[in-house]
Amino acid sequence: MRVKVVVEVDEASRKYKSSVIYLTSPSPFSGVRICVTLKPSIAITSCWPRWPDLIEGRRAVWVASSYSRDFGGRRLYSYGIRLELGGRARLPVVVRKWGRRGGLVELEVEGPEGLEALVGPLAPGYSILRARGRISTCPLQGRAYVFVREEGGLLSLALNVGLQGLLTGQLMYEPSPDELPFTLKVETLGPVEYEYSLVLRLADLLWTGA
Repeated sequence: MRVKVVVEVDEASRKYKSSVIYLTSPSPFSGVRICVTLKPSIAITSCWPRWPDLIEGRRAVWVASSYSRDFGGRRLYSYGIRLELGGRARLPVVVRKWGRRGGLVELEVEGPEGLEALVGPLAPGYSILRARGRISTCPLQGRAYVFVREEGGLLSLALNVGLQGLLTGQLMYEPSPDELPFTLKVETLGPVEYEYSLVLRLADLLWTGA
């Protein structure tokens, strides 16, 4: 079984926003226990699709049964929960610059190995003025985005986006256990593979032309 965990943090407040825990297996499953133990000062404010089956102090347990989904002609069995979270995050990421002056957008960040930045969507005609790190572009939902991966713990990016209105940004990396809002154990027969990702949401940049 594969377990993917995505934790989202608001960069401006440095508070946890949400987490998605997603289980995938090549065969159907039932009775699988998803055990989440919250760290001190962290709270679950809401969850989907339902509240835990068991709550013991700071420990919450969901009992999961899979549903089937088809991926490119291959059938997989999945189950997911989404947690809305409250509590402060302490992360090894320093955002030195993230802002906009007219058509100029700049980002400068220090962070751990593997840190990536994603900026977009970008309208046709944008240009990359300078960058530090390994840079690439890719289409997402038909729009262009720029990826930058840190080199030596640093990444930076400067773009000319012209008169484009809204621009979003996020930082992504694999967190250490200390940086997560909870500990997770999935209890099932057979091996379990865990994958963690932390997403730090940057403030939206909105240009009104003023």
